Amino acid sequence: MKRVAVLLFLAATAHAQMVTTQFTARLTDSGDDPPIMPVASDATEPTEPLTPALHVAVPNAQAPRIMTLISPAIAIPFNSRIRQLQAFWNATPLPLIDPRRTQLTEEAHSFGPMIPFFKPLFSIAAIPAGDGTLEIRAFDGGGTQVASQSISGLTIVKPPAPVPTSTIAAMPHPRIYLPSRIAATRSRSDVASQRFGAAVTAFRNALTEFPDVTSAQFEDRIYDPEDYIPLLGLQNQLAPDANLAQAAHTLAMRIANDYDTGKRDFGRDTGYDIRFQLRDLMLAYDWLYSTFTPDERATIVRVATKWIDWYHNTPGYAESWPVENYYAGYLQGIALVAVATAGDNPDADRFFTLLRSKLANEVPIMNQRLAGGDWAEGWNYGPYSVLELSLVNTLLKDIGEDWSVDFDWLQGLPSSLFFMISPDFNQTFSFGGYSGNYPDKTSPSTLAVLSSTSAVAGYLYASTNANPNNDFADIPADTFYEMIFARPSPPPPLAFTSSYFNSGTGRFLSRFGSYTVTTENTSYSYDHYGYANGDVRLYRDSTCLVCPSAYRGPAFDGEAVTPAFSTYTVNGGNQDLPLGRNNQNLFTISNAQFDAIGMRFESSWASSRYDENIVDPNNPLDYMIREAVHVHPGTLVVRDLHRRRHASDTLIGRFHIGSDTLKISRFYPTGVTVTMTNDLDGGGNRIGTLMQLDFASSTSPMELVTVFSETLTGIGYANGVLTLSDGTRVIFANGTVGVQSAAARRRTVRR
Repeated sequence: MKRVAVLLFLAATAHAQMVTTQFTARLTDSGDDPPIMPVASDATEPTEPLTPALHVAVPNAQAPRIMTLISPAIAIPFNSRIRQLQAFWNATPLPLIDPRRTQLTEEAHSFGPMIPFFKPLFSIAAIPAGDGTLEIRAFDGGGTQVASQSISGLTIVKPPAPVPTSTIAAMPHPRIYLPSRIAATRSRSDVASQRFGAAVTAFRNALTEFPDVTSAQFEDRIYDPEDYIPLLGLQNQLAPDANLAQAAHTLAMRIANDYDTGKRDFGRDTGYDIRFQLRDLMLAYDWLYSTFTPDERATIVRVATKWIDWYHNTPGYAESWPVENYYAGYLQGIALVAVATAGDNPDADRFFTLLRSKLANEVPIMNQRLAGGDWAEGWNYGPYSVLELSLVNTLLKDIGEDWSVDFDWLQGLPSSLFFMISPDFNQTFSFGGYSGNYPDKTSPSTLAVLSSTSAVAGYLYASTNANPNNDFADIPADTFYEMIFARPSPPPPLAFTSSYFNSGTGRFLSRFGSYTVTTENTSYSYDHYGYANGDVRLYRDSTCLVCPSAYRGPAFDGEAVTPAFSTYTVNGGNQDLPLGRNNQNLFTISNAQFDAIGMRFESSWASSRYDENIVDPNNPLDYMIREAVHVHPGTLVVRDLHRRRHASDTLIGRFHIGSDTLKISRFYPTGVTVTMTNDLDGGGNRIGTLMQLDFASSTSPMELVTVFSETLTGIGYANGVLTLSDGTRVIFANGTVGVQSAAARRRTVRR
């Protein structure tokens, strides 16, 4: 395969992407000159036509602007003949990018060519800016076209013209966040200023009692005082206070001197410190600039320069992996160092070059993988990551360089959070890994930053603050974000919608009245995410009716994996993070009567993590399909279709029930044994009921329907029609779902 090294927009200082002369992605084995993978000829599909021949989930209209590259999310049935792909923009063929030496996409093979099939990278660097249609054409192993999918409504955008470093260097300090916002910040008198003022007062009172901010006594009173540096710097801009400014100065110089002398290590926890300590140092440098001597400023600049160079060259964790919480803090660090030290730092121009390279060559893939909003790792790691990336976007626009094309996904995030926050505003529903001391959390600082451009986020900020039972977990020091950015809002005028689908992360959210239904099914590989495909949940307000055991109980295990969720395990194995790359969401439906989604996720149990393993005949499943229907207001119907490939393949299903009064109706074939046992947290505390489904050995196609409701039961299921106790019918047919109320049926009969 021929390859051409193309430096995509100043990529010389980052990992150069190799734009090849190859236009066809092939589903091959590993190895040198590997063969195309054979078709699993004995694989079958359900009799009902649920799965298209080719499914391309992203890019799409939820993040319609694209730059530099496209990474379509490809999915095919297990028995598919499709083995080759090509991409076209307005009928122009697109060359493939070889992702070696980057972390932009899942590793395709154990060795040999590394161009992936399920998540290929196509270059659009040479395509002129403008609107167009992306077409993916699919071929069998012999080159005969089998299927195609066109995605219209997309726009190619080129990187913005760079603002000269000399222009930024000429800007007075403070130049980060405050110039256009300081007047409004000084004049505010609302919940944000109250929360900020309380944090300032607590710090001031501790300082009066213990004047040495580096003492153990002070740290016993104020946890991690270095995190207060931005808050103190902002307070000094609002109303100068020599004591608070000196405290921030002392703490900032302790950070700088510790890293300069090696007392602290840039590499602690593979580089995690960059997201907070470097932020604190740079905001101190900018907001308290006049308090530092020239020698102190030189020390801070030297440390900041060494820090970015260490992370880039070592490299630190996820240095080129955008959809990862470490990367968010690292990108923020580059932006803050470049802007804050311009004029004092001869390396500032080099850091702007690195930043722009990442924004042009790496971050665009995040905009596609997060289409619709959401954060892949969930809402333990999500708040800071979203805040950091949002403020990179904000800061660059503030200095006159608009990279918002990279952050279209942020536009949908408030709508996603509208459904993720319980309707009583008690909590944000948990997704992904929770490694802290709490199983769920809402971040007022993140909502505040989002509220600066979104009335929906402003409404969520105001409403969660108004609820004394909220699950706020931000440290008081972070109220400086609220003071600068919060825009509390009344309920915005929203068109009726009862569901929201994050096409990037694969999370589906449905809300009607006090009831919320969620599902999860991803085709990407991330940390803290990808082991709960097929999970279904039902909540009334913030009360769990059906929801994971991972986030419940005094001894919760927020990093628990597949058995803690309402889904399946196969052959005793969990779903593994890198495996689900061929998973797909088949459809979503939303209307006044019901919301529904179809999920297919058998590749969650592929034999190994490479592309060829996705179509390995030794895999345990031909298909695993789950349809979830939220019948308004509060009934959850789950229909499962699956077929195991070998009599030796074992299968266990689980539903985690949070309410002892929930009505459960089951319509299962023979060979399914249901047991109800106590659901326990890690300390043995009862948190509900575990309903476990054990399947007898079989290779026959299976269909199961389960109904969860506080008010209704299922009274019959036959030929794809479920009848509920109020006469409502849920109809599964022709690859879709319909709901017919008893009243509508009576009207039909009268006609």
